[in-house]
Amino acid sequence: MLQGCSRHNTSIALALPIVFLRVGANIRVKAMRASVLPTLLSIIGKMLLFPAVIAATAMAIGLNSQVAMIAMIFEAVPTAAGA
Repeated sequence: MLQGCSRHNTSIALALPIVFLRVGANIRVKAMRASVLPTLLSIIGKMLLFPAVIAATAMAIGLNSQVAMIAMIFEAVPTAAGA
């Protein structure tokens, strides 16, 4: 048992890797290969188009470069599938 952890916290800590495996097992690589164009458009939108829109908006409202960069990073970070 982990030191300083209650039984409940230990159960949660041990279950977390199983949850990650479950989410990873849910990814369907063959389905992504079958639909290359939508996948490619999604990647381009998420990694190029949306950050460009955020940068343009940040410049338009006069945010400094550090705050604009933080906004672009938060926009580009992937979100959880079940969120």
